[in-house]
Amino acid sequence: MRKIFSWFFLFFCLFWTTLAQSDIKIISREEWWANESYRFLDSKEWEEILEKRKIEAEKEQNLTEAQLEKQKERIENRTKILKKLNTEFSKYRKTEEPIIQEDWKKLARPIELNKNITGIVVHHTASDYEDSYDGIRRIYKYHALGREWWDIWYNYIIWKDWEIFEGRAWGEKSVAAHDVWNNKWNIGISLIWNFSTEHASEVQIQSLKKLTKYLVKKYNINLNEKKYFHKACIDINCEHPLESFKEYPIIGHRDAWHTSCPGEELYHQLQTLKSELRKELWFIKYSQKSLEEKFKKQSHKSLFKLLLKLEKSAEKKSNATVDDIIFQLKNYLLQSTKADKLHENIKDFSEEKIKVKLSYPHKNFVEIKAGKQIFQINRQGKWFSINGGPYQKAVNIFWKNHEYLEISSWSRVPSWDSQKKYNDNKFRWNIIIYVKNNELVIVNELKINEYLKWLWEVSNSADTEKARTIIIAARSYAYWYMTQDKKFKREWYHASDDPDVFQKYLGYGLEERSPNINKVVDETKNLVILFDNKLIKPWYSSRTNWKTRSFRSYCLSNKNNLSTCRQLEKSYPYLQSVDDPASKWKSRLWHGVWISGRGAEHFAEHGWSAEMIIKYYLEWTNIGYLEKNFPN
Repeated sequence: MRKIFSWFFLFFCLFWTTLAQSDIKIISREEWWANESYRFLDSKEWEEILEKRKIEAEKEQNLTEAQLEKQKERIENRTKILKKLNTEFSKYRKTEEPIIQEDWKKLARPIELNKNITGIVVHHTASDYEDSYDGIRRIYKYHALGREWWDIWYNYIIWKDWEIFEGRAWGEKSVAAHDVWNNKWNIGISLIWNFSTEHASEVQIQSLKKLTKYLVKKYNINLNEKKYFHKACIDINCEHPLESFKEYPIIGHRDAWHTSCPGEELYHQLQTLKSELRKELWFIKYSQKSLEEKFKKQSHKSLFKLLLKLEKSAEKKSNATVDDIIFQLKNYLLQSTKADKLHENIKDFSEEKIKVKLSYPHKNFVEIKAGKQIFQINRQGKWFSINGGPYQKAVNIFWKNHEYLEISSWSRVPSWDSQKKYNDNKFRWNIIIYVKNNELVIVNELKINEYLKWLWEVSNSADTEKARTIIIAARSYAYWYMTQDKKFKREWYHASDDPDVFQKYLGYGLEERSPNINKVVDETKNLVILFDNKLIKPWYSSRTNWKTRSFRSYCLSNKNNLSTCRQLEKSYPYLQSVDDPASKWKSRLWHGVWISGRGAEHFAEHGWSAEMIIKYYLEWTNIGYLEKNFPN
């Protein structure tokens, strides 16, 4: 480790220079003759707008009760969204003190300036103009007066040839109006034209590339670190009023709003441009090949330790050189830890059935709805009667044409659901009921892929790579107990819905409210964690107390002697103690070994892939596929 850090120190000394800004020509507002009076409240234009608003306000007094109720609900939804954003994401939404007057004149709207610029949103105007200067002035008038936003929505507008126009007054730090809920940390760039069916011209794309490169350098935007974005909907019928997620910092408008903007063709061109920008910005001074050769000589463990130190340094004081090395090191780790590629000999076990014991609370009565059918099941000792029929030893209700089976005698409404919209008592496939040791046992038998979609092991709003990490670990854990060991000795089932015993299984209802997790389960189909090409049982904790515990530490905590633990740990060489930076000053939850949920979230936010996260916590393991001959 000392050698690699010495090498990087020499590397810093050799290349410690700031990348020069691109030679870029931006046509200022003064040059395109912007009518600056549009901003001021005492202008004749705003006098007309205020008069029009007064008339509209009088008309609103005649709205029907239904219209008023709808308007009220939209306002309430908007208020809730803003409250959530300002509470949970306040540190990302900080602005300078609002400017309410300019040159001693009162502004129509206060001007806000972003404290931090962390991203760029690309749009298209969806319209065309014959002359660039006339076009930009028409856009300005429409946005400022027609839509009453006092200024252009975008910070920059790029004409069909190479011309780049300054948009909103007060520069790119001015909080614009181009992407609702995301304006307070992002710069908006719009390209003239409708790109739903046509590509942007080469010169227009080059201008976009030059402008984004200039802004990335100026504000030190890390292209390899995901930032927060939000999609919101204030209509009364919105299923998801606010969706918050993380994405790499240059996006198309559609990525963070319900729209087709910036058009299908430009959106695809933007993906190529982002890839080119990464290469040009982060590989200008350094040979990727020479760096990779040095990386190859180090173990993954050493490289992860180095990456942690560099990221910690960058958080305190970021600079181009450190970011360059972080990007290249991260890129190497992303590539070198990738999951094994699909091949013909892989085992597809996504359709295999897992049997889950449900924590049904009643002892002698069960009611199950299957479509229009209702099964009332009464227990008498070891026997069951269905709808008053003859007694039988067990009950097996199959899922056929109906959407799900509902255990209607079981109220399992989530504690947070004050409106009782959800009840986690719905299941697919089979419900089996029997008696053992004088206890009622209810088991749901279903496909493992659907089982994973109905696990509450990771939130639907979690970063995608954290979700991938937990879902892959959960699949490995569940399949281990389906095929390699019996968690519940001498029992018919494999699993339990009790999170203190197995995993928190909530059933079909969770699928309805977890679309992101459903997608992750499908995209990671059959992926598991392997050691020496064999399946392992990967535990994971919510958090640790700064470090995960090694197998020996965990073994000794269970009152085993040292000799026994030394012997057992030979089977778990990948279970070593590692730093868990996101859990510093926290108390340990559960056993504190293997993968940390809080740590997975922290690393995902720093651009780590699920493969990197798992490899960091479980050295010498890899994510891959089982061979067809893997035993059931």
